[in-house]
Amino acid sequence: MTARPKLVETLRWIAVLPASILTTVALIALTRVVTPRRMAQLPGTPIAPPTIVERYVLPLAFLTAMGLAFVIVGAKTAPRHRPLTAIVLAVLWILYAFQLFVFVHLGRGRPHYLFFFVAVLTALAGVVYIRRSERRISQ
Repeated sequence: MTARPKLVETLRWIAVLPASILTTVALIALTRVVTPRRMAQLPGTPIAPPTIVERYVLPLAFLTAMGLAFVIVGAKTAPRHRPLTAIVLAVLWILYAFQLFVFVHLGRGRPHYLFFFVAVLTALAGVVYIRRSERRISQ
């Protein structure tokens, strides 16, 4: 391999994790735009509880999109060994989800096992997608 392709390959390897993180950050920003904001209420009025859509459906939909994007974008950025890269990124996503939804709540609150379970499933779905797409390319 000459110097230029080797440099491009090295830069692509360096860009794997930042590409995954930036995609996730972009989806978080989109989440802030799409999810409805709570309006200010007059003093003394009862606080309306969040609807099922606000509490479960939207967060789970965006969690699914973020998990898939984290694994798929990072693996597609890698120049070689995409299935292995997808597995490493899936493990990172699962560790992040464990810390976010389970670990911080163990001492003082209820862990969000449903959200953690969805995060694990989406990471695994991203790995399966990368493996299947790489098989199609190699055939």
